Amino acid sequence: MATPTKVRLYRGLALTAGAALALTGCVPEETAGGGEERTGNFRFAYSTIDPGVPYFAGVVQGIEEEAERLGDEIITVTNADFDAVKQGNDMSDLIAQAPDGILVTPISATQSIGWAANAESAGIPVLATMSPVGESYEGPLQPGVIGSLQVLPYDSGAVDADLLVEAVSPGAEIGILTGPDGTATTPGFRSGFVDRMNELGDYTIHETAPNPQSTASAGLSACQALIASNPGIEGIFSMSDEMTVGCLQAPNIGDIKIVGTGGTSAVLDLIEDGQVLGTTCWKPVDFGAAALRLFHEILAGEEEEGTILNLQVPGITADNLDECPLDANAS
Repeated sequence: MATPTKVRLYRGLALTAGAALALTGCVPEETAGGGEERTGNFRFAYSTIDPGVPYFAGVVQGIEEEAERLGDEIITVTNADFDAVKQGNDMSDLIAQAPDGILVTPISATQSIGWAANAESAGIPVLATMSPVGESYEGPLQPGVIGSLQVLPYDSGAVDADLLVEAVSPGAEIGILTGPDGTATTPGFRSGFVDRMNELGDYTIHETAPNPQSTASAGLSACQALIASNPGIEGIFSMSDEMTVGCLQAPNIGDIKIVGTGGTSAVLDLIEDGQVLGTTCWKPVDFGAAALRLFHEILAGEEEEGTILNLQVPGITADNLDECPLDANAS
């Protein structure tokens, strides 16, 4: 496995200068020297958590649109339905289809290591999207994984803390809607948010148990129970925008301020309407396109194998909605 190249992505998927060519989307049709056409088309498959969830629907959209632009083919998109066992079976099915590469957004940080190893045994490379295969965001990449495009959940959680403290009282009670257990993202979200809140003041933080699914229905039930147990809560950090939508529907939500994660179109509309305080903008459509492009360029020899790209996500409120354009997000 090549030594990972760490490149930090900034707002709008802009890049540091050293990697600007790799992800601009301007893949040349001819080489600089001989005028030959670039490496031919690739067949990809994508194992995702649940394409019915708006965020993941946006990632799928971006992957499919970029594949069409590059002349690649997406042969299958699987739905693990937030079930790590099912995702393992999905990966086995995708390996049997013998694509040129498999993109995976892993539910389980640890179980995904075995899935990548199985793909490697079949000669099929894997690219991790959103979170790594394994628990380390810093690398080295696990065997079989040739690249990763990811968001650092610690940083995202810290951004949400910065948004929330502006809208609650000093020392207020704060709630956390926790994401699924066993992922690489959930502990990162928590530690980033809690660490930053502790830096900013003496806040009391109440947490829900991990939700099996980060969906609107899970957000509704968890949020209602959280507030009922802690009626003094002034603000809530939600680890997904889908749970944010559900939390807003809780009958006891009152004027509690909510910050979410993802930047889906539904939550951006709620921010504009003043019903949600803010979110972090992950731009899923752009994210999916960048992931597919990175995979294509590694296989085509236009980008270094072992590349790890970290997307930084801005905090979004009603004051800067233009930094999270709707066409970069799932509808």
